[in-house]
Amino acid sequence: PNDPQVGQQWHLENGGQNSGIADADIDAYAAWDVTQGNSNVAVAILDRGIDEQHSDLIGKVQKRVNFSNSTSDQDVNGHGTHVADIIGGKLGVAPKVSLYAVKICSAVTSSCSGVALLQGMEYAADPNGDGCHNDRVDIINMSLGSPYGQPFDDDLVAAVEGASKLGILTVASAGNSSDKPYVTGTPGAAPSALSVAQTAVPSDFQPFFDVTAPANIAGTYSAVYQSWSAPLESVVERPLQYGDGANGNLNGCVAFAPGSLAGKIVLVDRGACDFSLKISNVAAGNGTIGIIGLVAPGDPFEGSLGAGTPSIPGYMISQALSNMLKSGLPGTTLRFDPNNGLPLVMSMVGSSSRGPSNYYNAIKPEIGAPGASVSALAGAGTGTGAFGGTSGAAPMVSGSAALVLGALPGLRPFEVKARLMNNAERNIYSNVVSGTLAEITRIGNGEVRAYDAWADPAAAWDADTRIAALSFGQVDANRKSRTITRKVAVKNYSNNSITYDISSVFRFADDQALGAVKINAPKTLVVPGKSIRTFNVAMTVDGEKVRNNAMDSGANGANPAALTLNEIDGYLVLNAGPKSRLHLAWHVLPR
Repeated sequence: PNDPQVGQQWHLENGGQNSGIADADIDAYAAWDVTQGNSNVAVAILDRGIDEQHSDLIGKVQKRVNFSNSTSDQDVNGHGTHVADIIGGKLGVAPKVSLYAVKICSAVTSSCSGVALLQGMEYAADPNGDGCHNDRVDIINMSLGSPYGQPFDDDLVAAVEGASKLGILTVASAGNSSDKPYVTGTPGAAPSALSVAQTAVPSDFQPFFDVTAPANIAGTYSAVYQSWSAPLESVVERPLQYGDGANGNLNGCVAFAPGSLAGKIVLVDRGACDFSLKISNVAAGNGTIGIIGLVAPGDPFEGSLGAGTPSIPGYMISQALSNMLKSGLPGTTLRFDPNNGLPLVMSMVGSSSRGPSNYYNAIKPEIGAPGASVSALAGAGTGTGAFGGTSGAAPMVSGSAALVLGALPGLRPFEVKARLMNNAERNIYSNVVSGTLAEITRIGNGEVRAYDAWADPAAAWDADTRIAALSFGQVDANRKSRTITRKVAVKNYSNNSITYDISSVFRFADDQALGAVKINAPKTLVVPGKSIRTFNVAMTVDGEKVRNNAMDSGANGANPAALTLNEIDGYLVLNAGPKSRLHLAWHVLPR
């Protein structure tokens, strides 16, 4: 049954198209073959409403409610419509789900009402308001959150935990605050929520460009293409100009005079206005390419589409590279070639927020998904456009969860979550150029794979937390040897016994060579059919070998290098050959 072409044919025969959503390397076509697109699963989208008149969403919304101060329950911002299309539109991951449009954000502010969010959660738990939860939804998608979320005292987290006890799985964005320690947000940091990081779509490409002059900075460098801008269709080699060239309009927030930038590639600083407006303003001056330079340390990323309609290619570069290019002015010349670069499939997107979770030091985010799908545009009738960020990644996972639950009704939320996490693709990179794997605190268990999450006959999770990851947290290594134990539960859903070989692998070779952490677990485990078996996993920390922890919450607080150096992580792998192969991420932050 694991035949993507069969699933794709089912999709086409039932009114779908080749979409770029469901075939975004998450095995949704293969899952369709066995789930028939998934029916009888209700997904509440807590967002800005849904444009139900879009051709991809006509007849898809079963219920709607408005808790915002907007007069209309329709989506005029576009965010909720994109999310709905990715989950259950005609081109979506799970095209037969029942969508509930729960509007909790108005059109007049970028923030969402906290009261409305709680009302939306209450509605999802009891849509008809009769005090009985037998009409509850199965899945809640929240493509929203607050950075540095503290789950121990957050009201929305409390609502998520309550919904989980009623049988509702909440899928939430990890956030778009980039590779900074602890920046991942709530409600995704809620223990029972499934927190989603953003990975690249298969068509994503890491562009390189050449600095051809002056000689002292000549070389090949990387930039992040902004998908809402015009594509680079031919080689462009032009002189670089900073702002208007006379030390004015340096952030590009004012339109440049027509013709003033003709024949120039133009660099502007980040800040003060929308990314897309900056590139549009460069285009208004007849610039050939617009580049946004960051003004603080951090990785460049794909910004969101705001004001403006960019008609030229737009890119973003790091602060260090921006400063280097400025140092060569006025003689800096750049060369862009559409064929110069590397594919980014199975890699992190730089803007995706990093964990661990605040206070608990737990593994968050827990899973990743492609997050820049071409999906429905609100108010466009049939129009589509790219939709980036973890806001686009979360609905990929919600749709995958719906496929699993539709094919395997009766699973509890933590079981659906475990199946998705146990079978995610682990080989995801933070940097494809250097070949550096993504840290556990960036990707969790890996990138979602919808078919494998359905097909595996078993699932595994921490027996106490019921989360498919082993978070050992922050450990004070104040003596020679300290051991912390976790208990893993493995549930066999099939009729046949499964024998697993158990091993633990480090994510990074330098952590293994350090010898500060050892993982001990049984070498094998037999799980009879229709049974649950448990085993202990013991982590021993050698205090004399732990690195000197130089992390702080001051000037270095947002430096990812300090966290990467000090944390130690890996995967516990349960291997039964082609029959079943499960894994649980593990992580510890010793000091």
